[in-house]
Amino acid sequence: MTAVTATLIKVSGAVNYGYGLIFCCADNNNFYNVLICCDGWYKVRSKVNGTYSTIQDWIQTPNITQGLGISNVLRITQSPTIDGSYSVDINGHLTLGFTDSNLVNGGQAGFYTSIGSSTEEHFPDTPMDVRFKLTSPISIP
Repeated sequence: MTAVTATLIKVSGAVNYGYGLIFCCADNNNFYNVLICCDGWYKVRSKVNGTYSTIQDWIQTPNITQGLGISNVLRITQSPTIDGSYSVDINGHLTLGFTDSNLVNGGQAGFYTSIGSSTEEHFPDTPMDVRFKLTSPISIP
């Protein structure tokens, strides 16, 4: 992995539940992920051997464009010169740099979303709807 870039849009659902990217994913028990919320908060964590660890706990940033139906672009870059050094850009702004050598080099990238209870998500009348478009390293969909 050198960089992963995706555009994310949460169309409906609870604004305070995270959605985002998984990267350096070896399997379901070993990956990093970056989550954002429609109310301007983000979090970074790792999952190593099935155990989650927080790299950056929930913190608000002006780099997230807030609201439902609004697109945000996440870009995760791994340093080619420093093993385990990553940068998280949100909408073209460096938001966090971190170093963690638990899961370096390679792996897959994908999408992640979390769902609240039926009262928070207003089921069944309004389903949660999150859209993802991976633009780098390959385009999906």
